[in-house]
Amino acid sequence: MYDVSNPASYDNTTNWLKEMISITGRRPIVLVGNKIDLRSTVPNCLTMEDGLRKARELSSILGMDVPYIEASAKVGTNVSSVFLELGRRIINYAVETILRRKSAVV
Repeated sequence: MYDVSNPASYDNTTNWLKEMISITGRRPIVLVGNKIDLRSTVPNCLTMEDGLRKARELSSILGMDVPYIEASAKVGTNVSSVFLELGRRIINYAVETILRRKSAVV
């Protein structure tokens, strides 16, 4: 997650992903551009296109699709969508991992 009004948080997502991979290995993630409610009041906020570009970059690093969702925790925009998408991806990843292990044993 990064703050659309804070370019440093956007830039740090690449380092955060690399750190996560070094600790946990490759796991599904969702990139969230948060605080989209600030776009109407804070100048020079990052755009949806910026978020989509970063999601493509992270997908390349991770080796799996990283979806991008814009949200505002303050006003509740897409908060449920973030958790639903991440949960769906975690379940699919777990099922695929189990099936791979079963087929390797057979």
